[in-house]
Order: sequence, then structure tokens, then C-alpha cells
Amino acid sequence: MKEALNFLLTGGIFVNLINLVLYYKKREKALHDKILLAIFLVLTLAVGNYYAQLHEFDWLTLITFIPNEMAEWIISPLLYLYIVGVIRGSEAVKKRFLKLFVFPLIVLVFVTIPFTVYLLLPEWKLPHIEFLFNHSYWYVFTSSCFNLITLGYCLAFISSAEKDQGSHYSSKRIQDYKWIKYFVTTLIVIFILDAALELYELFIHELIWDMSYLLISVLVLSLYYLFYFGIHRSKILLPDFVWETPRERTDCDDDLEAEKMLVDTMKRRRYFLLPELTLSDLAREIGTSDKKLSALLNKQMNTNFYEFVNEYRLQYFEELALSSELNNKTIFALAQESGFRSKATFNRLFKKKHLVTPNEFIKKHKQ
Repeated sequence: MKEALNFLLTGGIFVNLINLVLYYKKREKALHDKILLAIFLVLTLAVGNYYAQLHEFDWLTLITFIPNEMAEWIISPLLYLYIVGVIRGSEAVKKRFLKLFVFPLIVLVFVTIPFTVYLLLPEWKLPHIEFLFNHSYWYVFTSSCFNLITLGYCLAFISSAEKDQGSHYSSKRIQDYKWIKYFVTTLIVIFILDAALELYELFIHELIWDMSYLLISVLVLSLYYLFYFGIHRSKILLPDFVWETPRERTDCDDDLEAEKMLVDTMKRRRYFLLPELTLSDLAREIGTSDKKLSALLNKQMNTNFYEFVNEYRLQYFEELALSSELNNKTIFALAQESGFRSKATFNRLFKKKHLVTPNEFIKKHKQ
């Protein structure tokens, strides 16, 4: 049994370290990326504590004791903040941070730290620590209730986001949402199992083995699957992966990250080359709704959909016209390759921008 646990815990530490390295290597990390890094770090320390206990490494057990004890109080709030960051953006995370961590902070100050002191200096056992030591089920049930409520909010938040977006999000975003849901569901199962085992010991029969090793085994096995899914299906754990949808929702007037994501997507995917492109098409491709995309263009970027798309088409035409492409094709043929359907519309927009006709523009720049 010890050999199996050793293999499992070693693998858990290794997987979490890989997650840390992969996510750390992302060049541009938003606030929610940093939160996920913190989650992986806490999980690594928690699994490390069980590894230290298994091998009786007293120094490592002591170093990782507080992170392990606090893991069950901060993983769920951190996961909730990660989800909020992915869907709503950094500002929404900052508004919720203090509210979520008031209770974990109280536990740290009044329970975890005094209990750590008690382990080092048994004569310093405070009355409430002695009570919890003799009635551990109160601690377990309180922790389980706190986490299940928080994780319930996580699922509700994701469901609300999916309902708001309807069918207007990419297949990649669907996979990323699945990865997050699996993570949340794993934690829900663990905390329900923790409470159930505590009830069993309280009312039926005391177990002869440490049930905490069962819980950490379930967690580690789940982390294996999350690692596989995050690498091979959603790509969420790969460094420098590019979401096909904005990292943050576009309902903030000054959301520069959403604007940057939209511009980068247009340049990379060149959706403007599609003559039939509509606002709904573009919204669907970048993972938002017509309303949110329209608000981003109108309120933040001071433009509208047609002006935005046609500007890219004009720029692309200029590149083609000043290259060798014009030697074999007509001006309107290049305009059509740039996404224009109407010759009259193309000429009107080009002259509005440059104050000269396409012919005059080409002659001027080729002299």
C-alpha cells in the first residue's frame, strides 16, 4: 500500500510541477492566469505534505503543513476567482477578492496558525484548538459546507456565461469550459466524500486507516485526467496558447484586452476577406454575442462593424496593389480578393480614405 501511495503522490507532485512550468512559460499572463498558477502551487505543496508524512520527513511536513491545511479553504475561492477572471475580467476579480477570503483568513489566524504552534509546543494548546482536536467533525463539516457553496457558485457562474453567450462561442471555448467544470466537479466529489467519511466514523464505525490518504488519492488521480484533458483536448495548460475567444468579456467600456484580442484575431484569421462576413459571424468566431461586439466597437473603439471591417479590407488592398499582384489582375479583382463585393462601394470608401481614386493612388506610390 505504501508503495502505491508513494507512486501516486510522486506522480501528483510531478504533474503539478509540469503545470506550474507550462503556465509560467506563458509570455502574457492575465490575472486569472496568475490565479491558476497559485492553485497549482498550493496543490503541489498539499500533495508534498502527504508525501512527507508518508516518508516521515519531519522538516518537509512542517514546511508544507500550513499550505496543506489552508488548501481546503482557499482552492475553491481561487478557482471561483479564476472563472470570474476568464469570463468577466481582472476588475471583476479584484472586486470579489476580499469578500471571498475573509473566512479563510479567519481560519488561518484563529485555527491553522494556533494549531501549528500547538504541534511545536503542546503546552500552548488553546481551548478552541483542544475542542477542535477532540471534535474534528465540526472542522470537516464547516470546511465541506464552505467549499460546496463556493463550488456551487462556480458552476452557476459558468452556466450563466454559457447562457449569455448562447451558441456564440467557439469549440475551443467549449473545451476550456469543460476543463474548468471537471476541476470544479472533482473538488465537489472530494468534499462530499470527506463529509460522508466523517459521518461514517461519527455514527457507524471508526476506520482503521487514515481516510485523508483516500481523499488525496482521488485528487491526484483527478489531476492526472485534468492534466491530460488540459493538454490534449482544451490546450488550456499549454504555454502561449491562443484563445479563439476574448480572454475577457467585452461588456467593459475600457476593456483594452478585449479590443486587443479582437484586433489580433482579425489580423491573424483575416475574417475581413470573407465578402459575406456579418456582425453575427464575427461575434461567433471570437466567442461573444452580437450585442457585446457591437458595444465594444461603438463605445470603446468609436467605430461600427462595417467601418471596422472595411478598414482592414482597404489596408489589404493597398498591400496587394503596391505589390506585383497588380501586374496580372485588375484593380477591382484585387478589391474582390480583399473582401469587397461592390465596385461602387470600394471606390467610394477608398476615395473617402485617401481623397484620390485607386488609380491615382497607385500611380502616385509607384512613381
